[in-house]
Amino acid sequence: VTGLVSNTIYDLTVSGTDLAGNVATPVTRTGITYDETAPNFGTVTPAQDAYIKVADVTFTLSEALKQGALTYTGTGGSDFGNNHVYTLAGADLTNLSQQTKTPAPALVDGNLYQLAAAGTDQADNTFSEVHSNIVYDVTLPDLGSVTPLTNAKIRPATRVVNWTNSEVMNSGAAVYTWTAGPSDSTSPHTFNFDAGHKPAGAQSYDFGGGVLVHNATYKLSLTCTDRAGNTFTEADHTGI
Repeated sequence: VTGLVSNTIYDLTVSGTDLAGNVATPVTRTGITYDETAPNFGTVTPAQDAYIKVADVTFTLSEALKQGALTYTGTGGSDFGNNHVYTLAGADLTNLSQQTKTPAPALVDGNLYQLAAAGTDQADNTFSEVHSNIVYDVTLPDLGSVTPLTNAKIRPATRVVNWTNSEVMNSGAAVYTWTAGPSDSTSPHTFNFDAGHKPAGAQSYDFGGGVLVHNATYKLSLTCTDRAGNTFTEADHTGI
């Protein structure tokens, strides 16, 4: 049979006549869907090259499936070659709203993974999408030895804030907040990490002349968030 249109419902009738001219009773089957369109999982996250701290996979099926699975495979680190799988079952296979599922067992901190989303629809059309270079990271970043220290006395030559990024940061901030002494109407003074202050390693920032008030007392606060979304907050350095 040729010329069928994908995603169209047909009735199929089979009839025949043998060599002696006997005619068979026609047999009809109704409600047959012809489907040659591959299913898909919509926008699958995490994306290629993502840094993640949770293993959740989000997707949206384009149609009901007969079977499907979400699989993380270790491609770098101590978990190399191991699979972490969520198999779609029951309502998962027919739910066409956005879904979030977590493959098991748990991923291993600091490892590199490949994520595969694969499925087969009721007509046996198949789909597979692979995202590589996904880093699973649940380790908090840190800022090393931060100066000025608590109760430090600073002057223009020593007003620079120093810290060390333990890894590449997605964001961060250093903040001087007035706490005592001559009033500072412009407090707090905030420096949000720019591109030059996000790489791993030693960093420093000079708040500049005229920013802090002479003889005033401040607390220094620093926070940072890594590419996986793990956040670290340095204990306030007070009495500066």
